[in-house]
Amino acid sequence: MKKIGIIIMKEYTSRVRKKMFLVTTILLPLLYLGFIFGTSYLAKNSSSVLRVAVVDSSGYFTPQALLAVNDTKTIFTLIAPDSAANIATTYEQRGYNAYTTIPNFAWQSGATININTTNAKGVTTLSGISDKLNNLWTNIKQQKLGLDSNKINTLIGSKLSVAIKNTKDPKADSNAASGIANVLAFLIYFIILIYGSQVMMSVMEEKTNRIAEVIVSSVKPFALMMGKIIGVGLVALTQFGLWIVLILLIYNGFSSSGGMGTSTMLDGFQHTLQGINIGYILVFFILYFIGGFFFYASIYAAIGSAVNEDIRDAQQLSFPVTLLIMFSFLITIQSADDPSGNLAFWGSMIPFSSPLVMMARIPYGVPSTVPWWQLILSLVILYSSIIGITWLTAKIYRTGILMYGKKVTLKEMIKWIRL
Repeated sequence: MKKIGIIIMKEYTSRVRKKMFLVTTILLPLLYLGFIFGTSYLAKNSSSVLRVAVVDSSGYFTPQALLAVNDTKTIFTLIAPDSAANIATTYEQRGYNAYTTIPNFAWQSGATININTTNAKGVTTLSGISDKLNNLWTNIKQQKLGLDSNKINTLIGSKLSVAIKNTKDPKADSNAASGIANVLAFLIYFIILIYGSQVMMSVMEEKTNRIAEVIVSSVKPFALMMGKIIGVGLVALTQFGLWIVLILLIYNGFSSSGGMGTSTMLDGFQHTLQGINIGYILVFFILYFIGGFFFYASIYAAIGSAVNEDIRDAQQLSFPVTLLIMFSFLITIQSADDPSGNLAFWGSMIPFSSPLVMMARIPYGVPSTVPWWQLILSLVILYSSIIGITWLTAKIYRTGILMYGKKVTLKEMIKWIRL
């Protein structure tokens, strides 16, 4: 154990002291916040105004009706009756960048309206124009039907508020649980994918530099492999923890200064957490993170020991593992939509997907959605599988770490397991 501890400290300190660790630790929260606030700013300020000239032959689209649906992105203006051919050639000279000619039609039947422009517009712009004109047309039909303002307000304001309540846990909030489930599952997916491959690269680096030959002369290959996995895992937890602290500090800074509506975001976040058992979630997040990381990092370590300096060999051997992680994430997305379904149950029992799927189910409630027996059984299967997969990968590791100059195939790795 002492030797494993030395390897863990060496692996941990060597990575934490690197400038790249400090840069990524500080840079990622700043990039995240820049992305959030930047996209919000661009969405508000980058869109140009679409000015639409309206030639109406139906008599339904009055200046007052068009004014009611105008906003900062789209402005409809009723112009004097004109021929379609003339407006098509003169609308840009009049200061418009689009035009429409509305035919004479019966209001009971409706009509097809074309917005003509020489500039291509995306689906979002088209959808916005369609919504505005349909809202306007709804108001026109209400007037034609003789509905007074009280009837219209009753028609529009009276809606059914539908919410799914879990009778086993009345305080549970499905919307909040769904958001938290997706975030936690993605975090485990991200950490396993990024830091698992770092274990592989660390093993390859020591093997390429012939450092492993010196280390295994005093330490067993299994101890070396476990030291690397635990050391990189601690680096992942450290960086993840620092990211959370930095993001919270920046949010609080914006909140105290009242900048960009961040206080509203924090209030919404706090409201989201109501009805969610944070204690359970944190405990099981750590358990499933450790389990998932050990499961996949052991495989990545075996791959790193089996290849030489050619990174293409490592990519080929690790590609099936990456696909397995991605497939687990796809199962997780479906499971988050139906956390009590058969797919969610079996996905949380199979060890290669259980760390992600269980974190998509637990926020919905324990034991209301995830019974205790399922949690215990899932953890027993996961950690039992870790023992088995570690034993198998250790057999590959002890042979591959000292093998040089030979391209290893999957078939040969299976032979090493049988030794």
